[in-house]
Amino acid sequence: MEHHSNIVPWQLLAERTGAKLLFFPITGDIGLLNMSHLDEWLTKDVKLFAMTHISNSLGTINPVAEMCARARKLA
Repeated sequence: MEHHSNIVPWQLLAERTGAKLLFFPITGDIGLLNMSHLDEWLTKDVKLFAMTHISNSLGTINPVAEMCARARKLA
């Protein structure tokens, strides 16, 4: 779901630094994010949390306000 402008730089950085990238799986016929791992994956070890707000390929509008609020609570 991520646009190249939001994924390629992180992939290149991960190659250089050994950082680990995690991706939320897409579920359903309309391409919704499966955020069931959000609370498990967002720990104090996470340095960056990036997501697309609206997918230009799927048209999905992600709940970024909810995701950011949950990230702030967990980190």
